[in-house]
Amino acid sequence: MVKDFHFLSLHHPIGPIMMRLLSKNDSGQNHSVKISTQNVPRTIAFINNEFGKLYPDQIFSHRFLDEDFQQLYLEEKKAGQVILYLAVLAILIACMGILGLSSYTTKQRTKEVGIRRVVGASITNITLHLTKDFLKLVLLANILAWPVGYFVMQEWLKNFPYRTGISWLVFVLTGLGVLLIAFAMVVYQAVSAARANPIESLRYE
Repeated sequence: MVKDFHFLSLHHPIGPIMMRLLSKNDSGQNHSVKISTQNVPRTIAFINNEFGKLYPDQIFSHRFLDEDFQQLYLEEKKAGQVILYLAVLAILIACMGILGLSSYTTKQRTKEVGIRRVVGASITNITLHLTKDFLKLVLLANILAWPVGYFVMQEWLKNFPYRTGISWLVFVLTGLGVLLIAFAMVVYQAVSAARANPIESLRYE
């Protein structure tokens, strides 16, 4: 008797399996051998030679267990790569959009920035004033995206009989990361506008 273990992919529940010892005279059976990763071809050649001595009428063939396990999750690996590429592309597009929108909005409020500078507002105050509206939009986008992401992940996890839960911390950390990226890009535009000469800002058309 042994503890339950997965002999199929994690898409399937653990099922019953029977294992029995065979004598060396039994033919056609499989052998599991643990080998070192050093000089694998030489080790395989040695096993082939010993197998031929024990079973001269059998043809030796081999495969590696780790490669078999990789084949079980090949679809997940391909899907993960596609999702990664799409996520990177979406982040780049979003960053360019934020940068363009913040640049456009800052130029539209150039005179407002100049007036605030004239009446004594600091660069810090102007920067926070210009960035808070963008951060509100980014936070709202995160709040709308979290339920969708949770639902999609729950549906994907239903493919596995034994699955983990989804921690709320994942969404919080993701939201903080997005906020930091957006803040950094908007602050650059806001600081540039706040440090400009107020006279030039008031003349801006």
